[in-house]
Amino acid sequence: MALVKCPECENEVSDKTENCIHCGYFFNTKKHMSNVSKILVEQTDKKWKMLKLAAIFMFIAGITCMANEAPDVGAGLFIGSIFVYIFAAFGTWWHHK
Repeated sequence: MALVKCPECENEVSDKTENCIHCGYFFNTKKHMSNVSKILVEQTDKKWKMLKLAAIFMFIAGITCMANEAPDVGAGLFIGSIFVYIFAAFGTWWHHK
């Protein structure tokens, strides 16, 4: 087993592998082109995904607060979560590679 450079990402991979473990480049493209036309890997930064998750938790906390004793705090969390989620969705789209 020898190591060869991937022509796509230039990392070293085994010469026995069918595709690069780093970028997914297929070395024997004729064999795989009949099954796969294009491979898209989402490489969005985790901070945008975490911001979306935080917005979801804010949304749930807002609804919980509105249903219980603090409707003003709940409304603020509810509306704030919508703005945070929209901001995170835009950031995810903008910084997508």
